[in-house]
This record gives sequence, C-alpha cells and structure tokens, in this order.
Amino acid sequence: MDKIPDNVKEVFENLKKEYNEPLTLKRIKNGFYVYTYFSQYDEKKHKLVVKTYYVGSINEKGEFIASHRRKLENIILTKNIVNSLRTVAALSDVDQIILRNLSMNAKMKHNEIAKRAGISEASVGNRIKKLTEDLGIKYFAELNLRKLGFIRYIAFVKFKEKIPTIEEIRREFEDDKNVLFVAMLKGQYDLMIYFAIENTTNLMNFVYSWRNVRLVNYDAKWFITPFTAVYGDVIIREQFFDALKERIWHRTREQPRKLPWQLSKAEYSVLKELTIDASRTFKEISNKLGFQNPEEANYIYERLKDRGLIKRLTISMQNIPIKYHGLFYLKIFNYSKYKKYRRGVLEDNISFKYKWINKYVIEGDVSTPDGALYIAPILKEDDFYEYKEALSKYEGSTLTSIIITDIIIGSLIYRNFDNTYSTYYQLLINEFTHIQEKKTEY
Repeated sequence: MDKIPDNVKEVFENLKKEYNEPLTLKRIKNGFYVYTYFSQYDEKKHKLVVKTYYVGSINEKGEFIASHRRKLENIILTKNIVNSLRTVAALSDVDQIILRNLSMNAKMKHNEIAKRAGISEASVGNRIKKLTEDLGIKYFAELNLRKLGFIRYIAFVKFKEKIPTIEEIRREFEDDKNVLFVAMLKGQYDLMIYFAIENTTNLMNFVYSWRNVRLVNYDAKWFITPFTAVYGDVIIREQFFDALKERIWHRTREQPRKLPWQLSKAEYSVLKELTIDASRTFKEISNKLGFQNPEEANYIYERLKDRGLIKRLTISMQNIPIKYHGLFYLKIFNYSKYKKYRRGVLEDNISFKYKWINKYVIEGDVSTPDGALYIAPILKEDDFYEYKEALSKYEGSTLTSIIITDIIIGSLIYRNFDNTYSTYYQLLINEFTHIQEKKTEY
C-alpha cells in the first residue's frame, strides 16, 4: 500500500480486525476504497469463483464511510465469522489437549484433564466453561446404530430442471424419524439425504413412499447406496427416537430376555437424554426421569456402553469458522492398483490439517459402486483443492468432488478426536506390522 497516508492505513487495519480478514484496499485516483471478497459457486462455470463487494471508502482525514448498499445481515455474519476466527486462532496447546480429551470422553474428570494438560483443576473448569461458550460446544452421546439394528443409506438426488427450495425440502423431511441429515449440493448431484432404517425390506417401502409422496412435483433421478460410517458421523436427531421406540423390549412368555439390539424403557429414556444433552450430570438425569436412585442413570449408561450401544459421550464444536463443506466420493474400479496406495490412504485419513479439529467429519464405505465417501469442513479456500488433489492421486479410482452449499437438516460432528482410536489407525497397525501402536487411556 505505497503512497497511502498513515491515518488511512490505520483505519484500514482496524477495519480488518473489526470485520474480516479478506479485506483489500484500493486507491482509485484520489480516493481509498475498501472491498471484501468471497468465493461463490458459479452455476455456469461449475466452479468456485471469487466475487468482490464494495464495503466503503476512507477519506484523507481517516474517516470511514460505509456503503449504504451493504446489507446489515452480511455485516453481522462477517462479525460472527471474525469472532469465531479469533477464537480458534487463540486456542493454545492446553486448549487443544482439553478439546481432545472431551472429544474422547465428555465426562472425563477435571483432575484427570488437569494432569494431562499440566494445569490446575480449577483452571480446567474455567477453560472448559470458556471453550463451551466460545465454540458453542454441544455434549451428547455417540450411538452405534448398527448394534441398535439400523442400516445407514445415502440418497443422492439430481433434479432434471426445477430444483426445490430449501424450505420445501425442510418441510418434506424435517419430521421424518429415519432422516439423519439433509444437505443441498453443487456438482454432480443437487441433494443428499442420509437416513437409517431397520432392514433392506423396509428400504424398498421407504424409498417407494418417498418417491410417491416427497417432492413429487420435481422430476429427478435418485441414486441410493448403503453407507458404513467408519469415522465420524452426524449428531442423532431427537426425531430418530420415534424410530428407536420400536427397540423397547417388553417381557413376554415368548421373549423373556432382551435381544442384543433391544432396550428396556429406562435404557431408552437414558439413551435419549444423553443424546439430547450429555452436559447434565447423571444425578440430574436420574431426577428428571424419576429414578429413586440418583446414580441409576450412571449405572444404565455404563451398561449401554458395555453393550456397545453407546460408543462414547463426546462433543461437537458448533461455532467455528466453516465456509462450507466438501464432499468427496472416491469410486474404486481396480483394487489391485488402488491397494498400492493403501498405506498412504490410511495415513491421509487420520492426518490433521488443523490441530484443533479433525480433517474429515465423516468417512465411510459405499458399495454401489465400491468406494469411499468423505465430508470435510472447508475453513480456507485452499482446503477444498488440497483435499481434492490428495484424494485424486490414487490409481485405480476416480474422484467426484461436490460442494455442500447448505445443511438443511441435522448437524455434523466437529471435534478433536484421537485418531489412534480410529478404525483406520488400527488397519495401519494390522497391515503394516512395523508401525508401533501408541494410545492414550481415556
């Protein structure tokens, strides 16, 4: 910014702190003009393009004159992004240790976290409170849907001409008890629906009812594949517990014992409460459910965990500076070629791009056709292209890259999971015997 007065520079630097990082200052004749720039998806070019927007001007006296055409909601959004950017930028090594431990065990005692982080127990409590507020941390139970008797599927939809609005899609699927997550896409498909049902017979009836009731005014092609979540997942919605009610066991002469995927009424109630809000103490949950023993909810939780129905109590950071999400669909057509890169694929899957959050929020296997699906939070524009480049280098496979433009229903899980507990890490240990296993006890 040569030949720009110091007072103008000072105002511009303050604006960058106040609004957002992507600001640029241009001198046009004798005026100083401030612009911001964002990436948008260009439907004609089928790619992300950079768009610039006029923010305002700075006169030679150092006075900023805001553009009247700049929408108030955009300014508020920008400030929210700035606040979340500042929060994550200020995360210390100690904060990352705390997030890692809470991600693995949201009920870990503060004295144990204090030992691992090298700080006092009182300091742990204060830091957790601040992190919870600043990052919008949600505490919940991560469930094992397979052991509860449910199969996951993903439906990809490509509309022929007209595309329904977000509100239309929300109305159609919001109350559906089997729907876990719905998002709008840009690329090969327009819509993604992630759902869980009991068996393949129900799948046919389920999809048939959708095709004849949901979005019937829109011509579309539907592509449905079974999905096995290997890493990460979505937060189970409260509506899903209407489907889970069918798992409640009632003692009869024909069935005197619970089957592995069945729940007692008390187990169902505790499971639901922990999924909605695991930040409450077990005593508070016991009181809410009317248990006489204040430790009953804790006992039931331990049973559910021992049975593998609950994987863990964990967290998700809901207030973080995500621009959008990238969905990467890796289709494998030659396993002999693809297997040459096996170790590289596994190591990439468990790597971190940012220390405080996992690289991918969901990874899993699809079977029609065989391949893998990844969803990654995009924090910086380069992230999408780096992930795309990394996943497209493996021979024997083709990559489809899609942008998730809007999350309509459901929530992804954003956390700092210890990847030495991931399935991918265990595969590395099993397949490459010279790699030593290192784990922290949670």
